[in-house]
Amino acid sequence: MKKEQTAKILIAFVLILASWFMGAKGHAQSSSPQFLITWQAKSYAPPEYRGRILATAGSPITASFDLIDGGKVADLTNQTIYWYLDDQLISNAPGKQTVSFLAPDTAPNILKLRIQLPSYNNNLLLKVVQIPVVTPEVVIESPYPDGTVGGSSISLKGAPYFFNVLNPLALSFSWSVNGQTAESKENPDELIASINPDARTGSTLNIGLGAQNPKNNSEAADKNLVLTFVK
Repeated sequence: MKKEQTAKILIAFVLILASWFMGAKGHAQSSSPQFLITWQAKSYAPPEYRGRILATAGSPITASFDLIDGGKVADLTNQTIYWYLDDQLISNAPGKQTVSFLAPDTAPNILKLRIQLPSYNNNLLLKVVQIPVVTPEVVIESPYPDGTVGGSSISLKGAPYFFNVLNPLALSFSWSVNGQTAESKENPDELIASINPDARTGSTLNIGLGAQNPKNNSEAADKNLVLTFVK
């Protein structure tokens, strides 16, 4: 009697396990198609920058996608693909998996880019991706990590981010030291300034940097850095 009960329990366990495995396999095979979306803004960032290059107002942006169905890249050649930017239709063409457009003239902002396939295997597929639009930035790169300087001069460099230029030297840079304009003609993105030999330990240098796109007055950024002189 005990052997029969044990056998029945083992058979029931095997059936349950097989049913679970077949259900899990069927679920995996019937999973929904997945969008793989990429986008790129054509604004400037220093070559050593490893983050995502963000768009600013008016930046060209290119977006593209693939659809993964059943573990494979789906052929969308004959599918009419609808692209919407903030609910405005920007493209509807068969097989068009890449679009280019300009960011609007307002920043900061969040763009909503939507992709729709209305008749993929008789189903509606859609995906929305958010694209940030930011204001440009400029950073003062300082070789003085603790914020103290000594000697007879200082040397600093400006690094612009997310301006609509290809070359940073297309921007206009302006430097100041303690409120006084500092000329930097040869390399406008760099500052080399002398320190008053009579400066006392603990005195401060307030460095200002402004960067502007001369083709767009609203495309500008500024930064301040305070250094402390130590003999």
